[in-house]
Amino acid sequence: MKSKFGLVIGAFAASLILSGLMLGRSHSHAVESVDETPSAPTVMAAPQQCAACEGKCDSWVKKCKEGGQYACYKAAACLCKCNLDAGGCGSSKEALRECYEQNEKLAQELGPPENQ
Repeated sequence: MKSKFGLVIGAFAASLILSGLMLGRSHSHAVESVDETPSAPTVMAAPQQCAACEGKCDSWVKKCKEGGQYACYKAAACLCKCNLDAGGCGSSKEALRECYEQNEKLAQELGPPENQ
């Protein structure tokens, strides 16, 4: 059971990273094809904000790896919310909002374990 929860968190983190890489590649191709016409500046999240999410959610991730569905829901919600607050970090803001809301709802329905 432990490995299942770890795999869920790992798969989520991998999807965020891959989305960011894909966004970075598509952005670099778009820059090559843009003419010299000036455009409005784009506001992007600072990479350090996105990188800090792992540390901010570390306690939930550790508890998830130790086992327990509640901790895994909280870890996923924490990561989604942190990435959303940091501007998306290469993921869809709507998808991150849904991820956060769904995992918080599931955690609330399940409730914390007795020993927390």
